[in-house]
Amino acid sequence: MVGFRRVLTRLASGLVATTWWVTVPHVLAAQTDAAAMDQLLGPIALYPDPLLAQVLTCATSPEQVTKFHTWLDQQSLSGSELQQAAMDAGFEASFASLALFPQVVSTLSGNGDWTKELGTAYLSDAAGVTASVQRLRAKAQAAGTLKTNSQQTVTVENQGGNQTVIIQPANPQVVYVPQYDPHVVYAAPPPSSSGDAALTALIAFGVGVAIGAAIDNDPPWGWSAWGMGWHGGGIYYRRSIWVVPVRPRYPYVRPVPRYHPSTTVIAPRRTNVTVNVNNNRVNVGNKVNVGNKVDVNTRNPNPGNRTTNVAKGSVADRAPNAGNRTANAGGTQRVGTPDRGHPTSNAGPTRTPTAGASAMGGYGNGSTTRAVSSRGKSSVGASRGRRR
Repeated sequence: MVGFRRVLTRLASGLVATTWWVTVPHVLAAQTDAAAMDQLLGPIALYPDPLLAQVLTCATSPEQVTKFHTWLDQQSLSGSELQQAAMDAGFEASFASLALFPQVVSTLSGNGDWTKELGTAYLSDAAGVTASVQRLRAKAQAAGTLKTNSQQTVTVENQGGNQTVIIQPANPQVVYVPQYDPHVVYAAPPPSSSGDAALTALIAFGVGVAIGAAIDNDPPWGWSAWGMGWHGGGIYYRRSIWVVPVRPRYPYVRPVPRYHPSTTVIAPRRTNVTVNVNNNRVNVGNKVNVGNKVDVNTRNPNPGNRTTNVAKGSVADRAPNAGNRTANAGGTQRVGTPDRGHPTSNAGPTRTPTAGASAMGGYGNGSTTRAVSSRGKSSVGASRGRRR
């Protein structure tokens, strides 16, 4: 009887050990894969859903990303004309859609290894990619950094006990690309931070891109044609799951069976997100500033120290640089929109702009300058009359 108990004890011990060796490595591997996937998706997980779909689709063709970036640098068109030109040049619809977001294209092109891994991850494990995005969005919400504001609308849907975080532009006609450091935005701030003000500073937005006619889903590059099928595990294009085009002009990455995200690929990050904190500049003219490939956080918004001549009236009546007010008087950096006014002529004493001045603060200064000039002429004339 004692011997039988010993046998049972040994069998039970062996079963426990076998179960440990079978389950624990798989659990650890799954946790490692999830962490690697989150690191891979972190830089784009907080993009609006349609923009996220376009980025993931473009990432599946890294060679096309490089070609498109080079092509985009050479263009002077804007808006839907630029997008149609991209289609005419042989680029896929997702690339034509991204034509309005040259900084996003620049990020994809400038981080080739990350872009290729991103595309491989999506084609190999679309469900894992969408699950990672939802994990990251939930973390950002819990940390207090992902909220509805004047640039975006954040909603939560519940289906089958699962929560889905959806991000859409607050104004369907204007799209803002969030800028943030993925190493910081998904974690709660330290207790010593200043609450909501500190959380708000973790995500900034560049100049809003006016979608205009591109919002329609009739053209292949239409903004409304793209979306994330959160409950279907993939990208939706024109109400169908997106698939790699048949006989594409440029190669696409191949799916990897039993895919495991790379732990060595370095994802891009922004360590300073203080661009356009006021978030009140909209690029209404669909001017996407093609060719501006300098980092938006270091670009001089007023190259050549030019100032904007905003005096009203005819060209002949305008005082050069009336008041010497600079185009960036408010101290708020306008992303990718350098001042195209006349060079500074130093035609008057330099005035130090106040903190509340805006880029358009020079309006009305032309008439004021002329009034002052008229009063000066009258005074000089009267003085000369008295001397006579």
